[in-house]
Amino acid sequence: MLTPGPTHISAYKRVSEEIRRAARKVNDLAKNSNPVRVYEENNFYRAIAALSIYDTLVSVPVADGVGRSPLGGPIVNTKNGGMILSENDATKGLFGDSVSTVGITDIAGISFAMEAAADESLESRFTKSEAILDILRSIDPTSAARQFLSELNEVDHTQ
Repeated sequence: MLTPGPTHISAYKRVSEEIRRAARKVNDLAKNSNPVRVYEENNFYRAIAALSIYDTLVSVPVADGVGRSPLGGPIVNTKNGGMILSENDATKGLFGDSVSTVGITDIAGISFAMEAAADESLESRFTKSEAILDILRSIDPTSAARQFLSELNEVDHTQ
């Protein structure tokens, strides 16, 4: 699920196209198979359904640094899905080595991370998924909100 960003911010358009391009590249390499499907719409119910069955969640917020799906996705996911987060996602520091990190405009990096996720063993996916869930279960919502607001403030001051 690719949630459309504000249409007046060109960076969202560029990243959306880069993600679609990376998905096509992974699918081209996976002969006779299309492991990556991209749906671009703003539909809450479809998004929750997608979060429950994703193999790999890619979160690349462009302007605001907030990716909500990395916080809720693992909780509803039933497939030990992995995560790829952009370097400016406020949640990336939370998950450590359990997620892959990419640059928001690094097409090759996004493609490589998606290809690696498609090839990851079930055992590795399970281990990372459990680590992510353990982290999410241990979060105090108040301190997490403070941390994310602090990180957003840092992102805002660097732009």
